[in-house]
Amino acid sequence: VPELKLDFLKRFAEGQLMTYKLRDKQKVGKGDFVVCVDISGSMQGQKEVWAKAVALACLDHSLKQKRRFAVVMFDSKVQYTKKFMKPPSIEDIVEIAEIFTGGGTNFERPLTVASEIISEGLKKADILFITDGECSVSEEFLNNFRKFKDKTKTRVISVFVEGYSERTLEKFSDKVINVRDFVEDTAKVFVNY
Repeated sequence: VPELKLDFLKRFAEGQLMTYKLRDKQKVGKGDFVVCVDISGSMQGQKEVWAKAVALACLDHSLKQKRRFAVVMFDSKVQYTKKFMKPPSIEDIVEIAEIFTGGGTNFERPLTVASEIISEGLKKADILFITDGECSVSEEFLNNFRKFKDKTKTRVISVFVEGYSERTLEKFSDKVINVRDFVEDTAKVFVNY
């Protein structure tokens, strides 16, 4: 997998990545967004590569459209957070691609951090949540998070990277997409995102 990371970084830096225009029947604005990437132990290997490729491709796409973007990488804790208001440096890209902690998993912490980032001033922001789905969330958290979503009109699109169950993701997401569908049929994702 290290050779895939190097190839990805090289292509990303050279602007040679094949990116997709993501669409859905439901129209939304071209707002800012926060990408949460699961870097827990269960994501090791191909799942990690897919998750980071999706995150970096979204970063590239958002910055070309002059949309603000933030990355939240997590396991049982939030391990990395960075807001991008301008194109990332090669060092930023390498840093995102290389971070892997392999710890446990907690969905509540990254979603809380993402909601804080949005509340601090991202406009029409949505959350892209990339994981293999191995985790649970409390009812108290779900109730508070749903209130936040309603108040801010935030949507959560989860990309399920083959793994466990989508059931937890369905509890807080507006849409759950399998990473294979994300790549094979990009019309299933969302408009202008």
